[in-house]
Amino acid sequence: SPGSLQILKSPSYNHGAMSRQPAAAFFLLGFILAVSVRPAAGQLVLGQYEDEAPLGTWNTFPAGTAAGLGRGTASLAWADSWLSARTNPALLAFLPRSAVVLSGLFQLAQCQRFSLVNTGVVRSDQPLQASAYSPDGIAAGWRGGSWAAAAAVGVWESYNRPTVQIDESSAGLTSYRFDFSQTGRLWAGTVAAACRIGRTFSLGLSLHVLWGPLERRYTESWIGQGFELADVKEMDFRGLVPQGGIAWEPSPEWTLGAVVRGPWTKRSRAESSVTYAATGGQTISILDSADDDRFGQPWVAGLGAAFRPLSGLTIASDAIWFGWSGYAPRVFGEELSRDFRDVVRLSLGAEWQSDIRLFGRTFEYPLRIGLIYDPQPMRDPRSAYLDLTFGVGLGRKGFRVDLGALIGRESGSGDDLTVRRVGLSFSEEF
Repeated sequence: SPGSLQILKSPSYNHGAMSRQPAAAFFLLGFILAVSVRPAAGQLVLGQYEDEAPLGTWNTFPAGTAAGLGRGTASLAWADSWLSARTNPALLAFLPRSAVVLSGLFQLAQCQRFSLVNTGVVRSDQPLQASAYSPDGIAAGWRGGSWAAAAAVGVWESYNRPTVQIDESSAGLTSYRFDFSQTGRLWAGTVAAACRIGRTFSLGLSLHVLWGPLERRYTESWIGQGFELADVKEMDFRGLVPQGGIAWEPSPEWTLGAVVRGPWTKRSRAESSVTYAATGGQTISILDSADDDRFGQPWVAGLGAAFRPLSGLTIASDAIWFGWSGYAPRVFGEELSRDFRDVVRLSLGAEWQSDIRLFGRTFEYPLRIGLIYDPQPMRDPRSAYLDLTFGVGLGRKGFRVDLGALIGRESGSGDDLTVRRVGLSFSEEF
């Protein structure tokens, strides 16, 4: 809320002196260059929200449908759509027929310390909230005999941050203004194939092609003194990610799955611009660029199991290891320090499949619930999210709509950050 934001001022932000003495303006510009072109994030411990961190959690795998969200995202041994191409491609061989699926996600997540907020010129007494809409994916697939293939496209990660806008007024006129924003999405195009070996075993392979922008900008305007400082950083990501999976159904009651992904490098072309502009005076701009920045992404390995003890009831769990200790970012040619540790993300979910009569017709009516333990990779502070999920679906004659939701809270950092997600998906079998 606006009342929780405060501008921190120091002797180097002496507004009147800067308007009268050009040397002070050049000194301030040099200071801004030092913390912006070579980002301050390399020298500060921001915790969860480094500039390149995905919104909500570092551990964005697995990505699935709203049905998967409702059962705690447990999906390494449970295929409910052709978006399994992004989770465990081996499961494609167990899907019943060809289909198309469309899925979207809306997310709200709190951030306490990020960019210049609680690290620079802005202090917030309370966490600020960022939102992001992500078209999780559209996927289509085909299965014939022992073979299956699928293609999908959707958002892999969101880099949105809370928008910060602060105005200070004097005598009813705005004398100072601060604006900050960060937006970005990493998209993924996926192709996958699976082969069934015998009646109970299958192998699958996916290849993900990644692309997308990140833009961070902030502006400080001293309106009464007649000058403005602006800092803009843009990154253009790209990458290629291989992923393999296996699935095994030793009995009608059990399905087991395993997945390995990466490691891979998220490459980036980056541009930075820092500008000092005086009303009716000179504009000074300093530009920087880098064509070969990179973010060394970790190994990911997961095991999953799905158990059907009763007709209509399925219980599933996943354990996914993220090798974050090998994470190695380089931004504008500078190796940044990220003191990360390996973590294991755990999920447990259940679905009860029943029927319901509406308008004189019978519909499938699954109910879902789940629990997720999601530790973040920072060594200091150590923190983790505990998430509760739930969902519902409705289907008839191959068409299905699913709704899933997640409510989570972080502990360990002292900030008690919250996260909320709602997913909606539609699928049609042919």
